[in-house]
Amino acid sequence: METVHALLESRRRDRMPALIDAASGETLTGTALAARVADRARTLVAAGVRPGDRVALLVPNSLACAETLLAAATAGAAAVPINLRWTASEVDHLLADAEPRLLVAAEERVRALGPLAHCAPLLSPDALLASGPCPRRRRPTTPRSSSTRQAPPGARRAPC
Repeated sequence: METVHALLESRRRDRMPALIDAASGETLTGTALAARVADRARTLVAAGVRPGDRVALLVPNSLACAETLLAAATAGAAAVPINLRWTASEVDHLLADAEPRLLVAAEERVRALGPLAHCAPLLSPDALLASGPCPRRRRPTTPRSSSTRQAPPGARRAPC
């Protein structure tokens, strides 16, 4: 397999377990995983994520986290996981450096960190399930500068 997208497509008809949440015991087959990742990828694209963008994730280890990591790759974006144990200063430094298009996190978690100077538009992990056609993969055209960043459609400004 050359890409995450190709790997997911190859497992689309697979009824065998593909992902297991050790904490809850929930199991996803290849078919279910591919469908859930496609739903999350569609939502990321609808929220303005384009190939070459970065998507920051401040979510606990879970099926939703794994699905969102895979969805970012499917949308052509790079996932930027954030350690949940980091301080606000550490998170802020990462957000300033990575310049993510979106921050996927629960609003309460971001609010608990306190003020962040470099907060990206916030998208809840629960809001990432949608419907519609799967996004087509495209190559990035030109890099965007941080001075042109705006909140993508469907995203909210984080309480930073």
